[in-house]
Amino acid sequence: MIDQSCITICSMKLMRHGETVIRKSLPLIEQDLHDIEIVRRSPEFEGCTEAVVLNHLVRVGIDAVKDLQMEQGYGVMAAQRDEDRAQRQATVRRRRPSWADER
Repeated sequence: MIDQSCITICSMKLMRHGETVIRKSLPLIEQDLHDIEIVRRSPEFEGCTEAVVLNHLVRVGIDAVKDLQMEQGYGVMAAQRDEDRAQRQATVRRRRPSWADER
């Protein structure tokens, strides 16, 4: 018998991300099945359906990829900012100082 609290937890995980729009088939290798089963046996997912576990794993994976993309994007922005700063400094160094014309 499935614990009622688990049903609530599983339902909350699904509802947190909205209503199901489409179901996709997903090719899995033996290692994938093993890893999913390990997650499914964890206390957090005990009694939850495989679909709930897969949905959660996909969501976590998507979030991880988004975080990585943001981190890489910030890296690119920082590199561009450093390049812009170096160009501005080089331009300033080439300018004749304002006091150079004083006599």
